[in-house]
Amino acid sequence: MGRKKTTIETGETQQQLMAATLEVVGTKGIEAATARAIANIAGVNQSLIFYHFGSVTQLLIASINSLNESRFEAYETALAQTKTVEDLLAVTFEVFEEDRHGPSYIVLSQMVAGAKNVPEIATALEPLFERFISLTKKSLTQVLGDVDLPAEITYDDVAIGIISLFLGVRLIGSVPKYDGQVDSLLEKVKNAAPFLNLILTMISIQKPSTVEDN
Repeated sequence: MGRKKTTIETGETQQQLMAATLEVVGTKGIEAATARAIANIAGVNQSLIFYHFGSVTQLLIASINSLNESRFEAYETALAQTKTVEDLLAVTFEVFEEDRHGPSYIVLSQMVAGAKNVPEIATALEPLFERFISLTKKSLTQVLGDVDLPAEITYDDVAIGIISLFLGVRLIGSVPKYDGQVDSLLEKVKNAAPFLNLILTMISIQKPSTVEDN
């Protein structure tokens, strides 16, 4: 009989497989994420994928959850102390730049694409997005306070819009022709932060007053 693997060895194998999965998805797309391709990158027998995760789909889910956890912590830590729009934009773009040139957004976009045909992935992505929506909403209310949003727009709406915008910016920025324009756009938004902060401050202090008829 073979020696039973220790907990540490099992954890290391799982980490190898998840890292290999992220590499395959990030460089070749989710369609290329087969057991053989992942195992080749990880340097292990592909049977270990099914031993540790049950299926390639569950390995994909575990991999994106692991990546998401580290990126969520980065955003949560950065946003915790923001008090103004300038702070909010500055720290958000700082962390976003790390992601923009890393694999996380590409992997996530591939997982979203895969979710159309794989219900398990779609279900697994819901709590992932909910965490970022909640964090974005919390950060907005932390900075904007009780500012009334127009046209019955809610902070949940704004949070979803911001996340969608960042995903879109990351995707179009991956096309070389538009990468420079994305850099310019991000810089312009950061430079506009003081003006945005002033406008929002004015909105918050100029509440409509009730005028009684004489």
